Amino acid sequence: MIKGTKYWNTKGRLYIQEKAAWEQILPGFQMCGPTAAGNARAALVDTDDGVAGFGGTWAGRPADALSTFFATPSNWPALKNVRNLQLGWWGPGVYVPWEIPQYYPLAAKEVFGLDAQFSFNGTFDKIAGFVSEGNAVQLCLKHPGHYITALAFDDETKRIAFKDPWSADRWPGGNALPDANGNKWFGRQDYDANVEQWYIVYLKKD
Repeated sequence: MIKGTKYWNTKGRLYIQEKAAWEQILPGFQMCGPTAAGNARAALVDTDDGVAGFGGTWAGRPADALSTFFATPSNWPALKNVRNLQLGWWGPGVYVPWEIPQYYPLAAKEVFGLDAQFSFNGTFDKIAGFVSEGNAVQLCLKHPGHYITALAFDDETKRIAFKDPWSADRWPGGNALPDANGNKWFGRQDYDANVEQWYIVYLKKD
């Protein structure tokens, strides 16, 4: 039996980072983090019709809205209250805001209205438990450093379904081929070998 987020297996609810406006303009600043967060939102909310809200027919991509929040200097003091780093775009000791995982809960609340939590000491069983309860979890691969979003757990095959913001293979050794609805899968051995222990869990809406 597979348990997961409300829309984990809904075809079309997958954002690809190469299509993000920010990545088109600044290709060196890859949008896997904001796009992974956008995929978490798409799996949790009833409608995923963008977040522009200006009264027109165009709906902006959630990943671009989140990136804009991160890139706005007036938001940086609040981010620095979470983790005090030198934020900016270039130079030694300078960090692009959306690269810092501890910043995502604040940004997700401000932009998406979602409650989220950053934690250390992740395990395969913890992540499987979170997604089985209907939550989404943003993870980071070790090699290469790359964000993905875990959305469901199959208790028969003992594998976790995830959405990959990158359209090609970002996970060396496999886990590259999506199923018909855009899901990819990894098992415990894959997790232990190539997933960082910290994670961001996006909590389901009541």
